Amino acid sequence: IRYHKRALDFSIARGDQPELAVDLLNIGSSYRQAGMADSALLYYRKSMQLKQALGFRIPAMHYNNLGLVYYDLLRYDSAVYFLEQSLALDPAKQDLLSLANSHLTLGLIAQSQQAQIKAKRSFLRAYRLSSKVLTDSTNTGIHNEVLNKLYRLYQLEGNYDSAFYSQCELAKRNRLVQSRLVEAMRLKSQFEVAQYQKLEVQNQLALSKSRAERFELGLYLLGALLLLFVVLVLYLHAK
Repeated sequence: IRYHKRALDFSIARGDQPELAVDLLNIGSSYRQAGMADSALLYYRKSMQLKQALGFRIPAMHYNNLGLVYYDLLRYDSAVYFLEQSLALDPAKQDLLSLANSHLTLGLIAQSQQAQIKAKRSFLRAYRLSSKVLTDSTNTGIHNEVLNKLYRLYQLEGNYDSAFYSQCELAKRNRLVQSRLVEAMRLKSQFEVAQYQKLEVQNQLALSKSRAERFELGLYLLGALLLLFVVLVLYLHAK
């Protein structure tokens, strides 16, 4: 939040209105991630109002953000209004994961209002969208939550085949994620071992250099002592 507020100050100082709108949006998102929904709503609204004043087209993301923060505030009517506004704005140009999140949130709201059929419809849409952007180790959060919600709905319906399928897919996704984590840990361990070996080599080289320098210093001192001895012998012989 502090970083984005500093960026906001720079945009104000430069008089950069478009960048100012972006900074306000970023601050709102930071507040939402910190669980401060009221502050997030304030900055989201300021960002949208500035874009409107500048004559810019309001992207779906703004409506989506407002819908999500209203959901956080348990203001479901406003959340539904803005989420549906978001979905109505050229979905072909929107981020699929954001669309999936919008449908998931609409499903959660419908479920809280005991509208199970509507909730299921939204969850299935979220499932289809999140499946399109799913990889082995990323984008699993929304997808897994949707699978859990569908599992519980299928159980309530007595549709145990679909419930079983949902749990199997969820287990498969989690195993894939875990395998990727294990692989990442293995690579990290190999990197750390390589770094340790590199440090050991550097230490050995430094030690060898130190020994060579000490040997060279010893030879120098020995030469100096021999020279001193020769001088002393010559001096005594001269007497």
